[in-house]
Amino acid sequence: PAGDADQAKQMLAEYRQQRLAKMQDWLDAIPSPATWQVIDTSSATADAASLKVVDGDVIAVEGERKKDRYVVVGKVDDRFAKLTGLQLETLPDDSLPQGGPGRADNGNFVLSEITLEVRHSEDAEWQSVKLDKPNASFSQDGWAVSGAVDGNPATGWGISPRFKQLHVASFVLADPLDVTPETQCRVVLHHQHDDLHSLGRFRISTTDSPSPFMGSQLPDAVQKIVALDPSERSDEQSAKLEAYFLGLDADYVSLEQVAKVSSEQAKHHRLTGVQDLAWALINTPAFLFNR
Repeated sequence: PAGDADQAKQMLAEYRQQRLAKMQDWLDAIPSPATWQVIDTSSATADAASLKVVDGDVIAVEGERKKDRYVVVGKVDDRFAKLTGLQLETLPDDSLPQGGPGRADNGNFVLSEITLEVRHSEDAEWQSVKLDKPNASFSQDGWAVSGAVDGNPATGWGISPRFKQLHVASFVLADPLDVTPETQCRVVLHHQHDDLHSLGRFRISTTDSPSPFMGSQLPDAVQKIVALDPSERSDEQSAKLEAYFLGLDADYVSLEQVAKVSSEQAKHHRLTGVQDLAWALINTPAFLFNR
């Protein structure tokens, strides 16, 4: 058993070094973070519920729970020359069921569709803008964020079982749009799943950053570390970044588990085929490809 444990540790250490040798390529491929600016909301209405702006830029939802349509109008940042993306933050709050961010009894929501329109003056017509490349910090199985921009009211974005957490979705404008300090946007959030699964608290932002956006592709804590110059990262931050990168590789996670189990078995002087399991893992196509 001790020999199996040592072999598993050695294989893990060797594979770890192989993966870390590729870490810089992964870092180089990460786009620069987008700079998001919250829209200056002038109105927020709904067909059934009551919407109000709180804390300066957060939209809180109260009142009747039904299939609903939220309409939010506001100005984009007056420093923007172009509009390239839209971001929706869904915010937890103790006032919502199970902490939200949705109004369903378990805190979930289903965003059936999100649409964007713009106009460049008060008396101009609203122009529809196509949203592309949806991305989310997390999507529920079967309810991917892509369902919020597919034109199908039967699909949508959900976040079960990660309730009482911040979730972020970002969308790229299919064609970057020239804007002026007077440009307004109108964002419509459709909730057609049932009478309960609507958003309870959210915030809308736009960006003029070039796409693709790093946005919600990385957890906030990892984004902050990536944004630092390597010379400015503490040992703890560097370790966290390495752990996140290694955790993206399924074979590494499997080998790590093998090493852990074999170590425990060695302590108890039991042998249950750890060596065979390890050899099976390292001969999988994915493992061989990554080597």
